[in-house]
Amino acid sequence: MPLPIIALALTAFALGTAELVPNGLLPLISEDLGVSVSRAGWVTTSFALGATIGGPLVAAATMRLPRKPSAIGLTLAFLVANVITATTGSLLVVSVSRAFAGAMLGG
Repeated sequence: MPLPIIALALTAFALGTAELVPNGLLPLISEDLGVSVSRAGWVTTSFALGATIGGPLVAAATMRLPRKPSAIGLTLAFLVANVITATTGSLLVVSVSRAFAGAMLGG
């Protein structure tokens, strides 16, 4: 199989995993952030809102840009947002970074 296809498949797997894994980790996330599980649910909700609202906006903004550099840039922005999510201790920062990641995934 060609290397670009393998890279694309691995990227799609990583993006999908980063989107869905926090759903199963909400009890641990709530404990780590010091909030209730229901408040930690904003981690999932903010990602969905980012993808729903920000995704089409990002897609429209990057429509005329070359596809490959756009995909790489959006993936790197997604990576940065997830690093911020993983290293912060604030529900607000986690929610904002997850919404940003959702917008990048939607784009």
